[in-house]
Amino acid sequence: MEYEFNRDFIDGSPKAKFSFGHETVGFWLEQEIGRNVSKLSVVREQLQQIINDGYGQLQIPGKEFSLEADIQDVTITANDGFADATNPSVDEEPDDGAEQPDDEFEQDQSFSFAQCGLEDFADMLDSWLEFLN
Repeated sequence: MEYEFNRDFIDGSPKAKFSFGHETVGFWLEQEIGRNVSKLSVVREQLQQIINDGYGQLQIPGKEFSLEADIQDVTITANDGFADATNPSVDEEPDDGAEQPDDEFEQDQSFSFAQCGLEDFADMLDSWLEFLN
């Protein structure tokens, strides 16, 4: 999972750009955490508890994205309806019942679902906190 943090040149808001397949992590970070350092700290502490204990689960429903974690993985999923709004490749035409080509399906999934290792995710949160400060 590769990522880059920068700031919007107009309003200075923090932005997160993630490698293909992990874009949803960036959307979650921007939409659900943003500049909220206290929320970030709480999530980081909960993940660290799972790492320290060697077991446990975490579920954090959000407005646009939800996070689930266990000792191995973190999964971020777009809540219903948000994936289409964030994916510029989604056609506005009604579905004609035809199956979606595999490459378009994979692209849709990359905007609505991401999974990564727990420790990699925790390290990324540390980097986001450092970036915000």
